[in-house]
Amino acid sequence: MAVNTVIELAGVDDELAAAASAWLTKLQIMFEECLCEAGYSPARAAEYAAYLMLVNEGVRVASRRKLSSRQSLKAIDTALRLLQTAPR
Repeated sequence: MAVNTVIELAGVDDELAAAASAWLTKLQIMFEECLCEAGYSPARAAEYAAYLMLVNEGVRVASRRKLSSRQSLKAIDTALRLLQTAPR
């Protein structure tokens, strides 16, 4: 929902959009910390956290396309599988 909030409030309520954007930044930092705990190097963790944020943002947009649950889960599974096989 934060992704939609940032998009929909941009230019309408800059203060609220900034707060939602800050929350997304915190989420990316949490992804990065989790990846470091999982054994990824700090540089890789930062890179893959950005990747996960892009996937997260894309999932929100894709949800508007009204794809079937099966199609959505397949795309998410592929994204996470790519991360699992990526170099640490």
